[in-house]
Amino acid sequence: MQDYRIVADQGWLTSDRFDIEAHSDRALTNDEASLAVRSLLEARFQMKAHTEMREMGVYTLTLAKEGLKMKRVEPPVPRAPKASGNAPVPRPGTFFGPGIIESPAIRMSQLANVLSAMACRPVFDQTETKDEYYEVHLHLCERVHNYADLKLHHDF
Repeated sequence: MQDYRIVADQGWLTSDRFDIEAHSDRALTNDEASLAVRSLLEARFQMKAHTEMREMGVYTLTLAKEGLKMKRVEPPVPRAPKASGNAPVPRPGTFFGPGIIESPAIRMSQLANVLSAMACRPVFDQTETKDEYYEVHLHLCERVHNYADLKLHHDF
């Protein structure tokens, strides 16, 4: 879960760290695993959680009027068979760090997820590029320290 989706007053939520190890008798679906983790946190840490709808600012990743200006590349070649789902295997050289996104091949939906983590709010992919891959070299200004205040605008 992205940090921006958690609303809490406790400072310990961002400062204290715990290692939790849990096992199941069988393979769990994502929904079952989520419920199991929630139950474990309630039982062991007396942590209470709930889901609610809130209004918040979001960003959308759209194409410029002039069209896409990024270099389209071939999809990455998997190094090994996919273990589960549709998780793509990133190409060597892919790097996500504070203010930096470098990838020789990334889908726009993946780029939106990385930008979302940097901006501390949702970034929705509305480029309609489907499963196409693009080369990305994005370096944000070094003086930006609070990405939540950053105005994300780039003519892709």
